[in-house]
Amino acid sequence: IFEMAEAIDTSDKLPKEPVYELPADAKFSLLLVEDHKMNQIVARKTLERKWNNIDITIAEDGQAALNLLHENTYDVVLMDIQMPVMDGYEATKIIRETFPPDRAKMIILAMTAHAHVAKDGKYKDYGMDDFVLKPFEPDDLFQKISKYVKLH
Repeated sequence: IFEMAEAIDTSDKLPKEPVYELPADAKFSLLLVEDHKMNQIVARKTLERKWNNIDITIAEDGQAALNLLHENTYDVVLMDIQMPVMDGYEATKIIRETFPPDRAKMIILAMTAHAHVAKDGKYKDYGMDDFVLKPFEPDDLFQKISKYVKLH
């Protein structure tokens, strides 16, 4: 004989992730490292709708990102993991190990379609700060960016 377990409301007992919110007029720079044109367009439009003063630069692969990072600093980097020429892991490792401290410490968020990469924390082994799953939920993307971007 099976008895129905009584439903227990645990919603108030679970620790809630704090909600981070950058103002719509926040001014910050973002480097989007992504090889697919459509993903570039979607990400740019989504981010520009949320923050009207965001400055987005696009790099098509990890090597292009490194070239840009030798010349510029960004408040946050969205780094795709799987790309031709140089993947996001390799590019992040080079940034963390060889760049001057101000650039070596910048926030790098992994973008991946593979949930296991996020679950096993592999992105951390390469020095990435956090991750966003693709296709991204806009609110998840906004939360992650808002959590890490420090306004000047």
